[in-house]
Amino acid sequence: MTQLELSYHHTSDEMHEAFDQITIWLREQQLPQSAIFKMRVIAEELMSNVVRHGEHKDDETQAKVRLVISPDAITFTLTDDGVPFNPIENKDKGYGLMITNGAANDISYEYLDRKNITTVKINI
Repeated sequence: MTQLELSYHHTSDEMHEAFDQITIWLREQQLPQSAIFKMRVIAEELMSNVVRHGEHKDDETQAKVRLVISPDAITFTLTDDGVPFNPIENKDKGYGLMITNGAANDISYEYLDRKNITTVKINI
């Protein structure tokens, strides 16, 4: 099992920097291109939603990303302290969320300890 963990402040610049790190890391893992593409689409949509819609009032807050590659799947977990937002229940509120829900083999959401925790799994 291989994993990557990183965090970013809720700004567009830091989100894009984190997304670039994820892209480089995924490519280094020699995964199928289709899996990399799906995970990039999912990560970009969920990460950008945190920045755009999270209503963060403190510049010091951060979102945390964890990617885990197992022999048969990639699991992406995003944790943030924005307003509660369930991407599964809101999947019809934008093309990005419809694509994310459609590309995922499994997606779960919970709001725990004032944090959104979204976990997405795609099979490889």
